[in-house]
Amino acid sequence: MLGLALALAGCAAEAPQVELGTGLEAFRPLHTGDTVDLVLGPQGGQHIVGNARIVGLAAGQAAGWQDDPLISFRVHDASGVQWDADLAAQPREFVAMEEGGHCLRRAQYVYLRTGAPEALDGREVELRVEVEDRDGVRVTDARRVRVQGVVDPGE
Repeated sequence: MLGLALALAGCAAEAPQVELGTGLEAFRPLHTGDTVDLVLGPQGGQHIVGNARIVGLAAGQAAGWQDDPLISFRVHDASGVQWDADLAAQPREFVAMEEGGHCLRRAQYVYLRTGAPEALDGREVELRVEVEDRDGVRVTDARRVRVQGVVDPGE
């Protein structure tokens, strides 16, 4: 018991943070100025692929979604127009990463509300992620990125 107490005393808790990213197969960090693909969904909708890496937050348990962190993504252009579908935060499963922290097990589609995909093609937007863990700790991260074309996932 004393060994556990000493081990815990030597571990400084990491400051809670989230890093915005993309990538369906694996987390890929996004940087200001990066390009993100506008993906055409099979039912005619459009979305951007969002991903996130968290550090210093309760990552939940793989056994169930009850304590998984809540995550939401938002997309606004420079004039303040909101392009995302304004969906409520959803519990999502995060998994440990070799390089530290936890990332989404599966990337999240950020659904957009545009009837014409060309409306966002080439536009610079702010992509924002917010994560809240089971303890109520909330963190955000955002990047200005450029939306690129329309990608058909079937091609």
